Amino acid sequence: MRYKPLFTGIFTAFAICSAGFLNIQNPLPVKATTSVDLNISQNGLDFICSLEGYSATCYWDYSQSSIGYGTKCPYSSVQPHKSGLHTTTKAQAQTAMQSGINTNYALKVKNQTKGLEMNQNQFDALTSLAYNCGGGLNRIYNCPLTKYLRGELTASTARTQYSNYIVYAGGTYNKGLYNRRVKEANLFFTEEYIQKPSTASISIDSPRKVFDITENITFSFSADYADCYYLGIDCNGTRISTPKIEDGNTYTQMFDQPGHYSVYVTAYNTYGTVDSAPVEFDITFPDEIPHWCEISAQNGRTLFKAGEPVSFDLTSDNAEFFVFRVMRENAIIGSAPVTRKDDAYPYQTAFNTAGTYIVYASAYANGYSVDSQKLILEIRDSDVLGDINSDTLINTDDLLLMQNYLQQKGSLTKTQSQFADMNQDGICNIYDFIALKQKLLSSEN
Repeated sequence: MRYKPLFTGIFTAFAICSAGFLNIQNPLPVKATTSVDLNISQNGLDFICSLEGYSATCYWDYSQSSIGYGTKCPYSSVQPHKSGLHTTTKAQAQTAMQSGINTNYALKVKNQTKGLEMNQNQFDALTSLAYNCGGGLNRIYNCPLTKYLRGELTASTARTQYSNYIVYAGGTYNKGLYNRRVKEANLFFTEEYIQKPSTASISIDSPRKVFDITENITFSFSADYADCYYLGIDCNGTRISTPKIEDGNTYTQMFDQPGHYSVYVTAYNTYGTVDSAPVEFDITFPDEIPHWCEISAQNGRTLFKAGEPVSFDLTSDNAEFFVFRVMRENAIIGSAPVTRKDDAYPYQTAFNTAGTYIVYASAYANGYSVDSQKLILEIRDSDVLGDINSDTLINTDDLLLMQNYLQQKGSLTKTQSQFADMNQDGICNIYDFIALKQKLLSSEN
């Protein structure tokens, strides 16, 4: 074939390549051999197939009419054919491409690299070049990748020079050919066996499922063997954009159209693609949803006595009401609605059974909700106020800890300060010391 840009129907080509050329896996030789011992691998066929693209009808390709995966139309003449004049099936196109490579282009690679050691990926990359430019006029022999094999260029220099090797079509610089050279170099310098992506995933960097039109949403995605990603963004069932991400694995966008969104990622490399499961979310106006929800226990305490009243403060923006939830052993064991009142949303409850509990709140507005962080509470059968050392006993050891703290002879941890705050005013001072001493005297009597 002759020089040609990448076929515009790239996604169609990917699907066809995946169906036709990804059934055989040929790992690299354990030790590099000479080119005479190698033939195009299945990976090499897939690679060329994805770069060429598939056309069921013939088209003019600068100097000939091509068809299928870039092979010469068997009915071609010097002049361009009328578009659609001749047709081919996928199977016919695959057979024609592989036959042309085996009988022509692979042989040119072997002839122009005689005696040079190379691995399978290197042979496949050079065969792709031959298939693209014809391989004549010593184009394989003189290419920077072959010079690297002869020891005439370093790897970095060969890469740089090769990216601009035969990148003109019809006398005009062609970015598609430049991209092809880069991908061929990547294959050439890859020592491991490459295959198409098999798994892909996408997530939103937020636990929320509803956002407003003023917020940026960041997506994170990953896949095995991916060179780049495409996002499929749908709003109310209609595709609105398909951004391409070539660097990194995150994408951030603000959506100014309210509605229900579904976003998935397509992971791509030169051997094929794979789609992730979609993530779904809603976009609405700022004043219609709660954006955040917070919950805090009284004075930041996390340890309470069974049956002791525990007060919580619930806060949010735009909340119509809250739901307070209690979990134990990863299961919700209770919930209660809390009606919004002015700007304060207090809630009080008690835990009658000792154990570890998780509590959180959900703020609701217009059918949307957002959850708060989760608090872990420890409930004991014994009293906790005054048990500064958390040994389940309240005695002179605790009194001594508080005395040393007040005399600046020792310190208390955050948890110990909570248990030393006998009157629950948020600070530990002489009044708490007096209260603890009185509590000990009362217990002795």
